[in-house]
Amino acid sequence: MIRFVLGAVLSLFMSMAHPALAATPSGSIEESTSGGFTDKLKVGLFGWTKGNGIGQWDGRQATHDGKAGDPVEIMNQLSVTYPSNIGLDFVVMPQFSVRPLLSTPDKGAFELKDPTVGVVGTVYTSGGFSYWARFDNALPLSSGSRKDGMVLNPGSVNSIAYRFPSSSWELQAVIAPSFAVHDNGDLKSFLYASPRVNYIVDSSWTVFAILEATTETKRAAGLFNFVSAGPTNVGAGVKYSFSSLFLQPYLNIYPFANKINDSNMYVGMMFGGDLM
Repeated sequence: MIRFVLGAVLSLFMSMAHPALAATPSGSIEESTSGGFTDKLKVGLFGWTKGNGIGQWDGRQATHDGKAGDPVEIMNQLSVTYPSNIGLDFVVMPQFSVRPLLSTPDKGAFELKDPTVGVVGTVYTSGGFSYWARFDNALPLSSGSRKDGMVLNPGSVNSIAYRFPSSSWELQAVIAPSFAVHDNGDLKSFLYASPRVNYIVDSSWTVFAILEATTETKRAAGLFNFVSAGPTNVGAGVKYSFSSLFLQPYLNIYPFANKINDSNMYVGMMFGGDLM
């Protein structure tokens, strides 16, 4: 509970600072062989937020053209995992967002998102190579999903990394595809992709560079007829790990914007870790 409160406080503190989906929390394929049901349960947190322009403190997310964006939003994912006999953990993930600085008639201060159910864990490791993934399906319980007629929303988050032998350098790619099935048969897909370069200083500090891009299809336009879902951003920052939690702030720019200035430069933040 103390760590949960810490996570909430950190979330509020970081409201001025996105993933997507992004630095993926480490999964576990270990199975407990003793203890009761609750002893095997694990609770984790992963969240992200995207801040206002560093020169435009208006409580709204920075946009590539410097115009007013949506209110700054802190996305939170709570993962409740339990070991299975298939090599991955079962996971239930409640999700919610908080907008502590600004709300609008259509975007309140607190919003429940669709929870997901699935499996999670380390799929493969060999030498410096590792593959972690979460395969799940979002349950259409939010008002937006019900209004949209969503029936199924399967997806995955895949983190593929390679750390060079006897080196602090690591290459990583986070890829998160998903698609939605609606009650009238319409399909829509979404893809998040993020290549990263990490320099692991020690067990507490990592310096990293990151690129994030998203694309999607229009409803009923085909699963692979992708159009831009948002501008690409690149950034650099640090990850600080402490007491099974982490903070990961990074300064971002929109490299393809007509003009890069302090209104469309922003601080993003990823955070999370084990709560119990």
